Amino acid sequence: MKRSDEELRRRNKDSFGKAALYWISLANERLFEISKQLLGIALILLPLTGSVILADVKLTHADLKLLVYGWIALFVSISAGFLNYWIEAKYFKYLSNDSSTREEIWSNTTESIKHMDEKTRKLGRTKANSSFIPTAIQGASLLIGLFIIISVIYNILSVKTNARYNRQYNEKHFHFMRGF
Repeated sequence: MKRSDEELRRRNKDSFGKAALYWISLANERLFEISKQLLGIALILLPLTGSVILADVKLTHADLKLLVYGWIALFVSISAGFLNYWIEAKYFKYLSNDSSTREEIWSNTTESIKHMDEKTRKLGRTKANSSFIPTAIQGASLLIGLFIIISVIYNILSVKTNARYNRQYNEKHFHFMRGF
């Protein structure tokens, strides 16, 4: 009777442990995917917006300054994305080591169940997740950089549109005035 209780306890413990690790890895996988998408967007936007400098566009000092601030925000986003990858790699190494240690404890056939259980308890609980902070910084700085860059592009386009409208308006009035 006692042996079947121990087997049941161990099966349940393994089942709950596997389920917990599954949900932890699923949550971290989603966070990793978000970070990967944000990193991709920032890496695409940086060279695209850099082409504004290469184009024949007159930038005011304020536009250039804002563009640089936007690039800095994109660089912060990219840096936070790489930091997040590093943190995730460390976290998955921690999970791997933790699982290996627990598996090693329970693989020992010479020790009693009680002793193996005590060793496992001494390890403590497996840490539930990695850090969300780099992903939050990555997303926020990407949005800030994107907003700044869109503002600069809007300003450039509106100046060109206003200049073209004023030129057309002046040409119409000039031709009208020549008729007198």
